[in-house]
Amino acid sequence: MSDRTETPEQESARLARNRAIRLKMIAARKAGNQEESSRLFCKLVFSARILRMCKGAFGADWIRRHNLDTHLAEAEFGPGWLDD
Repeated sequence: MSDRTETPEQESARLARNRAIRLKMIAARKAGNQEESSRLFCKLVFSARILRMCKGAFGADWIRRHNLDTHLAEAEFGPGWLDD
């Protein structure tokens, strides 16, 4: 289910980009390059719903520490949602 902030086309493009990044992450891990895998993880763009779940499970500082892209969550929940 897509967030209200994304059109179906935008969601499809985001998911395709994330798939490509995940394939590179897997290749990096298989090559024993955890640093590259971690760097790639931070390039993923998560939906607002997933980020809200991450906030609940790991906390806002985890999202900040990984420098995750929060623009979809900010559009969905408002600026400052991470501190609410």
